[in-house]
Amino acid sequence: MYGVETGEEIIKSELDIAYNGDTESTNYWESVSSYFEKSSYGNLHLDFDIADVYKTGLNAGDISKDEYQSLVEILEIVYNAYEDTKTANPETDYTIYDRDKDGFIDSVWFIFSAPNYTNVRPWDDLYNSNFWAFVTNANFGEANLTSPTLNQFGWASYDFMYEKGDNQIDAHTYIHETGHLFGLNDYYNYTQQNSPLGCYDMQDMNVGDHNAWTKAALGWATPIIYDTSKHDYAKVHLEPNDLSGSSLFITNHYEGSAFDEYIVLELYSPKSLNELDSTYQYSAGLGRLPREYGVKMYHVDSRLIKNNDKSPQTYIDLADTQDGLNGLGPVTIGASNTNNSSRNYTVELFEQIELISSNPDGSAYNRLITPYTTNDFFQTGDTFDLDTYSYFTYEESGKLNNGEELNIRIYFENVSSEGADLIIEPLD
Repeated sequence: MYGVETGEEIIKSELDIAYNGDTESTNYWESVSSYFEKSSYGNLHLDFDIADVYKTGLNAGDISKDEYQSLVEILEIVYNAYEDTKTANPETDYTIYDRDKDGFIDSVWFIFSAPNYTNVRPWDDLYNSNFWAFVTNANFGEANLTSPTLNQFGWASYDFMYEKGDNQIDAHTYIHETGHLFGLNDYYNYTQQNSPLGCYDMQDMNVGDHNAWTKAALGWATPIIYDTSKHDYAKVHLEPNDLSGSSLFITNHYEGSAFDEYIVLELYSPKSLNELDSTYQYSAGLGRLPREYGVKMYHVDSRLIKNNDKSPQTYIDLADTQDGLNGLGPVTIGASNTNNSSRNYTVELFEQIELISSNPDGSAYNRLITPYTTNDFFQTGDTFDLDTYSYFTYEESGKLNNGEELNIRIYFENVSSEGADLIIEPLD
């Protein structure tokens, strides 16, 4: 039986399954590595080295919610113990974990042996959010090319992999958090006011596959680009999103980057990485992913700002950058799906990625914490233009966040499990 009754070697073995295994070995879904292999269409290969258990001699009460720095200090001690003594593998050269050769370990996962705080009742000040799952960066010291310094790390309880009970290893939480290691934001709303993406996305509520914009931003898939300044009438065919990463980005001025403002379309499929979570309910109150095919449409505002203490500032104009993103220095996405200034670094508090419902008046997820449904898909016979769907536009003006109109109409000529045929027609 999996769980707290297992010893150190068994937990290490089961972590190896959670991070490096396959569907058969997890007896449930995917491991972290097998998930990203499929989500990236074979473009990303992850292989995790699982270190031996390190005993800190501390208990959960030694790290309180007000002492994040103490957690950082403990992790530095743990990392240095592995790096100095090569406990995990005496033959390991730790420079192999610095693939970009910047003097910092690319990322490290720390799995703690205490339960995550939602499994402890009653909660108290000494056992709470430090015992959840998160990814962050910390100042562990200067870069070192010969002995790389710890910088970005993931932190989570071992018990997340046991949430589905006996004989099943569940990697949902580790997969979501690993998405943060690749630079992805949370797509849910921290203020709990609404669900911009409708809950069903790996970076939203930990379920299903990544969306088409995420995959393009990470370099896993190449979208079809419709630039209104260069194209007229067009007919586009989209394959189901589980097959090849087929998607359509619509913009007025394509500058060769995913980090801009787009209307994005993909054909949702209940197969592959969506199949399990469309068959079984992942968590209470969440429901199951749709079992039907349909076109999902997103409004993406991933325009960049300079990472200057993340204070509100103006966007970088990609058209004015001679070498694309090269030479800009640290940058970040200005918008966020949490519409407050602590997470959203634009004065207008734009959302980074939102699902556009086929209902011209919007859907329940626009107002509540609730999932989208098949009724929010675009199907055969539907049409779309910004004037009709102005509910999601800037101040319901019928214009994009950048102030521009998008003078096209989309006809959904045919949508099925075989593919989606779309017609784009200029309105000028």
